Amino acid sequence: QSPGSTRFGEQLRDERIRHLLRLAQTRYAWIVVDMGRFNELSINLMGETNRLLLVATGDVPSLYEAKRIVQKLSEIGYPSEKVKLILNRASRADLDVPELEKAFGMSIAAFFPEARRELHEAYAEGMLLPANSALRKDIARIAGDLTGVGAGPDKFSGRNFLGMRRRAPQSTSEVPC
Repeated sequence: QSPGSTRFGEQLRDERIRHLLRLAQTRYAWIVVDMGRFNELSINLMGETNRLLLVATGDVPSLYEAKRIVQKLSEIGYPSEKVKLILNRASRADLDVPELEKAFGMSIAAFFPEARRELHEAYAEGMLLPANSALRKDIARIAGDLTGVGAGPDKFSGRNFLGMRRRAPQSTSEVPC
């Protein structure tokens, strides 16, 4: 639920979301749910997840919040092997990785590079990131690791999220959204 949307309707409830997830599971092999901020709703939905990608940036407040979430997940008995930590807009070279991994008690699954300019340009043109983009390659790698499908950055299904066919690619490095 986007920020501010609660003013336009009622607060989301976990039962409604569970119903939607169960319906989606009958149609799709993988479902990605952005739970936004970690709160009571996301805790209540933990039982519906196979894996949890905890995304944080390398700044201190974000790392602190991620550490609190890892601790809470441990307290509620969520299996640590289902959790993957991803650092967004971060570089392995800029951080003390062994110290962070020690603090979290887990390895960092991926580092996604800063790519605001590239993302903005791609979105403005209605395109995906170019196939040679570092961010796109990193996302493809983590998606392949999670799904067991070795999809490269150029591989995609010919359907959008509604199951409708996409138009043919305009070039080999860019695909219409």
